[in-house]
Amino acid sequence: HAAKEEQGKMELRVRQLTQLLEHAKVGEAPADDGVVEPGMVVTIAFDGDENDTLTFLLASREYASSDIETYSPQSP
Repeated sequence: HAAKEEQGKMELRVRQLTQLLEHAKVGEAPADDGVVEPGMVVTIAFDGDENDTLTFLLASREYASSDIETYSPQSP
């Protein structure tokens, strides 16, 4: 029973991703004006230390991937 439930979840996720890809629109990159905006990959250096950095995608959860950490624009 658990395997069938897991298969159903996977099929639902495939349908969600398929719909997302079918309706995807490529937008223009945000202007590089020094302001961080949703959709940008951001790298921050802690206390100006270039060896202590964090890189992440500022976007909603549906854009999250295993390639890069994703933080929501609504995150504190």
